[in-house]
Amino acid sequence: MREHLRIALETGPRRWTMREIQLLGTLNDYELARRLRRGKHQVRKQRISLKIAPFKARPKWLTWKPAETKLLGTMQDRDLAKRLGRTFYSVQVRRIRRAIPMFNNSRKWKPEHFELLGKVSDHELAQLTGRSVAAAKAMRLHHTGVRLTRRSPGRPHRPPQEWTEQQKELLKRFRNREVATQIGCSFKSVWQARREFGIKMARPARPWTAEEDALLGTEPEANIASRLRRGKLAVRQRRLALGRPVVNLKAPAWTKEEVKILGTVTDAEASRMLNRTVAAVRFHRSSLAIPPVFDYKNAHSWTPEEEALLGTMRDADLAAKLGRTNGAVKLHRARHRIPAFDSPCRRWTPEEDALLGSMRDEEVAKRTGHPLSGVLQRRVNKRIPLAVRQKRLWTPGEDKLVGTAPDDEIAVRLERSVKSVQSRRLELKRPNRKTSCYLPGARSTLPEKSARP
Repeated sequence: MREHLRIALETGPRRWTMREIQLLGTLNDYELARRLRRGKHQVRKQRISLKIAPFKARPKWLTWKPAETKLLGTMQDRDLAKRLGRTFYSVQVRRIRRAIPMFNNSRKWKPEHFELLGKVSDHELAQLTGRSVAAAKAMRLHHTGVRLTRRSPGRPHRPPQEWTEQQKELLKRFRNREVATQIGCSFKSVWQARREFGIKMARPARPWTAEEDALLGTEPEANIASRLRRGKLAVRQRRLALGRPVVNLKAPAWTKEEVKILGTVTDAEASRMLNRTVAAVRFHRSSLAIPPVFDYKNAHSWTPEEEALLGTMRDADLAAKLGRTNGAVKLHRARHRIPAFDSPCRRWTPEEDALLGSMRDEEVAKRTGHPLSGVLQRRVNKRIPLAVRQKRLWTPGEDKLVGTAPDDEIAVRLERSVKSVQSRRLELKRPNRKTSCYLPGARSTLPEKSARP
């Protein structure tokens, strides 16, 4: 398969030539590594060390033809974009750069509208042309030298130094616009004076109605404040002014008679007897270190026949069959360490446990059918040491074969990986024989593989 796809094996470490360095950045690292028969990480490391930018393919770019440029402005940009197979923004940018007006632009200013600039107010011109007041003002300032003034002069400005004590009192009682109207100054003057004197804006209090007063003292203040959309402090001040008592809906304190009931019945029964919530009963019982009472009447103990069904079907199906919840079936199965029905894991037998440590984990995985990770985890959990080496050592006979033939051929004969043979050859400092020196019809002179003990 590799030869059919013309994918060559990676070679050992070697120096970079000038021809190879010139190719860096012209192709992506993966393709260049395949062509140079080097590792992808080696190509990337060499490119980064020489500060060469990675290769990026040039995006597809359609140049504008003279015939296409002539069509700009003869139709709408969206229609022209569909006709030329381009995007709307590409056509729009090309038209704007060529200073070509838009086709049939209904928003274009008409000559009669230009004549009205500066003769009528901006508001009237905006209503006449269907544009905004800001657009009409911008066109007037750009095309004419007319500067419109206000019909009625504004109110005079009053600096903070000219304010009297009576006028300062008005800032505490009224809002800014009301103060500006009474004094006869501008709104900005009132705002600056309020900021200079440090007087906050007056906020008239909302009067209390008879219905709102009737609610005070019947519920907690927080509930009344949220219902009436008032502050808690305002509700409290109004309640104190009317002399209403405070209402606290907290649960009453526990009596000695109620504490004696805890632990004698279930929490649900105690909550019904004491008119409290189940959570309150459970919390108080736990704080007093009182053990709970188990309801044996409603309890459904597991029978040996039911436990025998665990792991033989899905938990949901078994729960429906036994009339239990899915969580109860799953919890009981997990306590007995029974794997799920659809789980790929299976139990270890005593015969399989006896093989652990007597041979390599790969051989145990092949014989038992367990995954290699499962074999390793089982041996570590059992604290069984490995009696044999995990990696097979190289024999003198195998060392003689290294370098006499291509690495892939030696790997097949010795039942090793190509990487292992390549690393051993580099360790022995032997040259790589890329092609076999034996003829296809001739008998191989390699010694026969000896039986492994």
